[in-house]
Amino acid sequence: MAPYLGLMATAHLQSDWTTAVFANAGHNPLGSFADGDNTLASIGANLVKHWGALRAGISLEHTRYFDDSFGTTTNIGNDVNVFASYLWRAQPGSAHQVVGDLGHARR
Repeated sequence: MAPYLGLMATAHLQSDWTTAVFANAGHNPLGSFADGDNTLASIGANLVKHWGALRAGISLEHTRYFDDSFGTTTNIGNDVNVFASYLWRAQPGSAHQVVGDLGHARR
């Protein structure tokens, strides 16, 4: 298991607006593609508008990829995403989420 640390803070700006900021660093987390023994560090934020079960928002992320354990920077990624999702409840007590991503990623 490779070391990886992530921190996130969220806030309710108004009754129908939320935001979150995050930072994470380490080796690629479980479930992602590993690139040798390389590491990464990223920061990001999002802003989300809620209308009951419907939500839409924007997220920004800046990531630096490093050779080995935080050695020389090998790549930099900047992502901007626009997203929308709807939480649909089929039966009481079970939730299914339908997510649409209209994102644009720029690297």
